[in-house]
Amino acid sequence: MAATAQQALTELPPWLHRPWERLQAAKAAGRLPHALLICGREGVGKNLFASVLARALLCRDPGQFGLPCGRCEGCVLTEAGTHPDVQVCEPEVDAKTDREKSVIGIDQVRAITDFVGLKPHYGGYKVVMIRPAERLNPYAANSLLKTLEEPPGMAVLMLVSAHPGMLPATIRSRCQRLLIGVPDRRATVSWLSSRLGSGTDAALLLDLAGGAPFAAFAMQEQGILARRRQMLDDLQAVAKGRADPVEIAEQWLKFGAKESLYWLYVWLVDMVRLQAADEPPILNNPDQRDRLAGLSAGADIRRLLGRMDQVLNAMRAGEGQANPQLLLEEALISWLEIAA
Repeated sequence: MAATAQQALTELPPWLHRPWERLQAAKAAGRLPHALLICGREGVGKNLFASVLARALLCRDPGQFGLPCGRCEGCVLTEAGTHPDVQVCEPEVDAKTDREKSVIGIDQVRAITDFVGLKPHYGGYKVVMIRPAERLNPYAANSLLKTLEEPPGMAVLMLVSAHPGMLPATIRSRCQRLLIGVPDRRATVSWLSSRLGSGTDAALLLDLAGGAPFAAFAMQEQGILARRRQMLDDLQAVAKGRADPVEIAEQWLKFGAKESLYWLYVWLVDMVRLQAADEPPILNNPDQRDRLAGLSAGADIRRLLGRMDQVLNAMRAGEGQANPQLLLEEALISWLEIAA
């Protein structure tokens, strides 16, 4: 039976061992950073690393290599999200729209400042996790500077980010950077295969996830492989005039506008690569090479690049208040120009 992503998170995977050991060595030497910027691409395990570190800092009986014991009161409370010395700061849900807000606001950062200023309930560390940190708005980021520079007591602030370059330089300069890199592919395919179960193409999922193992887990659980095949079928139907782009856009909206635009974008990237070289060194969708080559056959590479820009702009617009249905409709209607 295939392991779920949640089950997989109960262990610290091999590619996180080295950064963990470096941090534990710093802690043993009394040099644990008070502000950590934990960064790396989506799905490499940044949030797992931060969560295990939070549990370890508040564990009363850490085990080998400083890992949390999982049994003490500190571990149990942290795992349950009820430890009084831990605060997680994430984008809030808008009460009116029931959608996640696009930014972390200044009031949330002020709450962090108040939190770390209080004495710890258990006399040890106070831990703050801000994720994704790049969502801090400018006012919130400025409000956080003093706390990062002079945190009281044994406060440890962890900023988790897939896009650290979006953070102000003043924030980055006050944190010690800890990069979680994309792990070695061969070892990770083996690790992933043992957890996904038989009959699953772990190598393909890992390639589609850009080498990020936990993103590959999520793709498997969401049925991405079947959904991607259906979307390519739809795209071929639109290209051949057998399907209405507006109706297809409505179907894709059920998958999610952001996700649908993402797949359209990476397909266009592969089409450009196939146009530019007979044997491109990298393809995002190597298993769909023939279909993508057929879809782009005869298309001018400049037109493909233009569509890439259009879809990228639609993805950016989708982060705001743009109508997702219209974004998908425009992207699919413009596909008719490529197929012409």
